[in-house]
Amino acid sequence: MWLLDKFLQRVIKQGQLIVTDHDGKTYTFGKPSEERPEPLRIWLTHRKAAAHIARYPQLGAGEAYMWGWLVVEEPHDIRDMVLFVTENSKRIGDSAIQAQGMLKKMGQKIVAKMDGINLRGSARKNAEHTYNLTRELYERFLDEDRQYTMAYYRGNPDATSLEQAQMDKKAHLAAKMYLKPGMKVLDIGCGWTCFALYLHKMYDVEVLGVALAPDQIAFCKERAAAEGISEKVKFALMDYRDVEGQFDRISSVGLLEHVGTIHYPQFYEHTHKLLKPDGVMISHCCGRAGPPGFTDAWTRKYIFPGGYIPALSELVTESEKAGW
Repeated sequence: MWLLDKFLQRVIKQGQLIVTDHDGKTYTFGKPSEERPEPLRIWLTHRKAAAHIARYPQLGAGEAYMWGWLVVEEPHDIRDMVLFVTENSKRIGDSAIQAQGMLKKMGQKIVAKMDGINLRGSARKNAEHTYNLTRELYERFLDEDRQYTMAYYRGNPDATSLEQAQMDKKAHLAAKMYLKPGMKVLDIGCGWTCFALYLHKMYDVEVLGVALAPDQIAFCKERAAAEGISEKVKFALMDYRDVEGQFDRISSVGLLEHVGTIHYPQFYEHTHKLLKPDGVMISHCCGRAGPPGFTDAWTRKYIFPGGYIPALSELVTESEKAGW
């Protein structure tokens, strides 16, 4: 517990955290504040819990919770704990909850970069890990079109539904593509097909959507068939690097996060080759508010293996090299 004790003494400065170790000993960190008058209490049920968390806080704390090694005592819950730790880590920088020690930090960066080597086999495996889960899971938190990228709130977020914000996002992106009836569009990383169907419905274009998660493609084909447009809106279980031909327009919504920095040159070179000389491509992705970095271990292992949120400098540099 001594290593975790040292770590928490450095991190917890706002609010109070009370930790009960597996042997019944209690440790107190910080003190009640005006914003957090009540202490957050957690119980470490396993003798290895403290060491596991201290070695790599971002990964270890989440795993300890999943394994039942860490219990958040009522009336608080795991959300309260995450917010509590986030508020405190922001005061001294996110590095406080990352791997401790120069060698460990260097090792994490190297591992993160290696994880971003998304060859065809690993890219498909990573896509299946994230998107080939039960359909019920995504139905519970996505809009009915299952858009898994950021919505576009034109006004007050509190007065706009998620469904409306996602509709506005589709309209906003489509307007940037300068579409005309009869055009051929490639939708890379098509997801659950919402954008492809929207483009055909609103602009009378032909669309080919490609993705690497089998259930996504199956769902896409089901939707296109149900609407009687399978001849105009087609889908293929295919890596974007294997697409051939030329297209009037290309859309890439939420794909670049899965490409990997080492593959940016290939991504921009191949999409440039697929696009007609007078064509338009729109690429929409999450962005890093700062210089290039790396993906934390929790996200790499459990949420988006092979994933990385790029810095604008990384995208602009590689796109220019490819001739964009």
